[in-house]
Amino acid sequence: MSVRSIVGLLLLWMSASALTDPILDYTAATYKAAWYPNFYQQQGPMTCPQTCEVWTQGAGIAEQEKANEPTGQFETTHVCKISSNEKAIYYGKDDPDARWLYGNQFDQLQACFTATPDDILKSDLYMCLCVYRCQQPDLIVSKIHDPTWDHANNRSVVQVTISNIGTQAAAASHLRLTDTGNGSWTVAATPALAAGASVTLTLYFNGYWVFDPNAELKAEADYKGEVDECDESNNTLEYFKMG
Repeated sequence: MSVRSIVGLLLLWMSASALTDPILDYTAATYKAAWYPNFYQQQGPMTCPQTCEVWTQGAGIAEQEKANEPTGQFETTHVCKISSNEKAIYYGKDDPDARWLYGNQFDQLQACFTATPDDILKSDLYMCLCVYRCQQPDLIVSKIHDPTWDHANNRSVVQVTISNIGTQAAAASHLRLTDTGNGSWTVAATPALAAGASVTLTLYFNGYWVFDPNAELKAEADYKGEVDECDESNNTLEYFKMG
């Protein structure tokens, strides 16, 4: 496999993921990570997105951040590290005695830049930090829509959008919507959702208007725990709006 072939195969993938940071700030999500050399079977050098795609066969992506704000010159920066033991990278063999300096690989530059108190080092032989996303479904409440009033049936109508942000399909489950202002709650069945799919469900509070005086709602996706998810802590969303 030549580097030219690798680049051609990855153009579409890179355009979709170039600005996505798989490890979010201020949270410990269910991810695992590994370091891989930017040569694959002596073919390279590669950028970190290319490296992660080839070594993980699409299961992992490069840890990265938007770089245009701090630098003003580059769009993204990826985490890399360099070592004086270049054979460990070129031949893809682990070297327990290797010592590393951490740095950044920018955009399409096939080089890792690291800094010491005395110098800036550049190398086209480096390791990239690749992040594996959890291979399970992950249901979230992506939106609670503004309630409406069904005059004919004397009830409040609330639509809630559920999304599967995981990498696998989610089985059917149930959504619970609670009026936290008075403790009333209602349930709707959530159909099975493919990875990346969303559905908008309609729920009702009978006999009263939720803006009495304010609307205070909480939606809980998979509230019965019917789906084994990547992250069980991100299933709720709250809504508040003054009447």
